[in-house]
Amino acid sequence: DLVILVLVVLAALVQRASYGDLLLTVFFGGVGFAMKRLGWPRVSFVLALVLASLFETNLHLTMRLAETGRFDPMTRPVFLALLFLVAGTFVWSVFGRLRPRRS
Repeated sequence: DLVILVLVVLAALVQRASYGDLLLTVFFGGVGFAMKRLGWPRVSFVLALVLASLFETNLHLTMRLAETGRFDPMTRPVFLALLFLVAGTFVWSVFGRLRPRRS
């Protein structure tokens, strides 16, 4: 573990020789450590970080097209199916935690 820590610190400094990069590396390392300790999934967090800018760009594009009247997402079956899946996943996760667990 110490070897990995040293390699990560060196890689953060060698890339641009910026202490800001080192602080960012230490911050996200702490977030990952805390998530591991609390038993939270780290893969979904990394996936969200990677895909967030792509999602945001396409969301802005879709909203601008909807404002101009050139596109109505509520008439698209794929959009409605994805909206239903997201809402269903959210409801399942919230109510799944409220339900008492069997031993």
